[in-house]
Order: sequence, then C-alpha cells, then structure tokens
Amino acid sequence: LSSWRRRGAARAASGERSRSAIEMAAEVAGGGGVHQFGSICLASTGSAPQGTFKLETKGFIWRKQGGGKTIEVSSSEIRDAFWSRSGREFILTVKKNDGSQISFVGFRERDLEELRSRFDSGVRVLELSADGRNWGDLEIVDKQLVFESEGKKCFEVAMKDI
Repeated sequence: LSSWRRRGAARAASGERSRSAIEMAAEVAGGGGVHQFGSICLASTGSAPQGTFKLETKGFIWRKQGGGKTIEVSSSEIRDAFWSRSGREFILTVKKNDGSQISFVGFRERDLEELRSRFDSGVRVLELSADGRNWGDLEIVDKQLVFESEGKKCFEVAMKDI
C-alpha cells in the first residue's frame, strides 16, 4: 500500500495527473483506449501458448505470456471476424485481407459484445458442427482447407500446415 502512495505522491509532484477509474472506463466504453483479455491462447498446431489479447483503437495485439511471440494486426488488415463456441470456451477467428487467419481460444461468452463494438467489420457468430460425423464436404477457402458437414464447419487446417 505504501508503494502506491509513493507513486501517487511522485505523480502529483511531477504535475502528472492520474486518471480515475471512471475516466478510464469512459474511455474504454467510448471506443478509445485499450481493453485487455487475459489467459487467451493462440490456436495453432502443436501446443497453444497462452497470452494477453489487447483491443486497441487501431487493431489488436496478442502477446505470449512471459515474453516472446507477439502478433499485431491493424484494423485495415482485418477482413472478417468470427465467434465460435468450443466446449466451455469461445474462439475468435480473424481473417486477414491476405487470406490468412489467426484464431484465439479462451474468451468468455460475455466478451462477444466488447469484441463486436471494436471490430469495424463486426463479429459474426459461426456455429461449429460437433456431432462427430466423418463425412462431408472438403473445400479450399483462401489459405485454409475446410471440412464441413451439413453446412456447418467441423474444422479447418491452414494449407501451410499440410
């Protein structure tokens, strides 16, 4: 507690104005500022590293926990965003203008509205097929191999991983 007081006193002495929680909340609610989601995994082949997903006015940044890999995508690079349920967690899949896509796992259901308010293209809900069927249609969409059964996506694999 005393370290917080020392920081506050140092800020006051330097003339720096600290923002109240209400001001910061208003900035986030107004579309400005940063909104952060913790414990979000980068969905990739192999192990899924955990990190922090930050929404900013200019796009988003995902940083691996403990340092290392960082993914930064500007708003102008985003073509589409999709929201899917996977068990108890939710997945945000971002399709970029170059045809590539990035998926993030670990969101909560209540996070959808904040994400929708920040993506210019909106976030569309995509229902995944989870009934265990092993027949369907296989198609290449952008840079992804997509398997669908009865009009619902079952899974997709990046062509570079095949």
